[in-house]
Amino acid sequence: MDDHAEETPFGPYHLIELLNAESRDDLVAGLARIAQRVGVGDPDDLANAYQAAGRLAEAIALHERTLTDYERILGADHPDTLASRHNLASAYQATGRLAEAIPLFERTLTDRERILGAEHPDTLNSRNSLASAYQAAGRPDETIPLGEHKDG
Repeated sequence: MDDHAEETPFGPYHLIELLNAESRDDLVAGLARIAQRVGVGDPDDLANAYQAAGRLAEAIALHERTLTDYERILGADHPDTLASRHNLASAYQATGRLAEAIPLFERTLTDRERILGAEHPDTLNSRNSLASAYQAAGRPDETIPLGEHKDG
């Protein structure tokens, strides 16, 4: 890792550097440095880094495991669980698995509207992601404009 990365807060860019490590030893050393500096990060961060690096199968596997753990430990309505479900849906969409992505986006939107409110930024992000998935699936008539709600 470069000196700049050592001085900045931990972020996904650290994980991308690790994914591009030239050897297993470089990877292990980089992980040890990060663990010493900041402790263990959010598993979704690693999954997102895998996705950004084009390692989609690994990203999906980690997203699935993280969502299962979050639901068991935090509960289905916890904001981190909702974010994890959204991330898994996004990974499914990135691989063309729209039949799996759309129900997750729908559930996440419904839950975020109920828990966070219709105008919360995470809720709006879910609405936008669902609309994108509907478009990708050839179902543009089902999209919900950002200013509208299912009820209204």
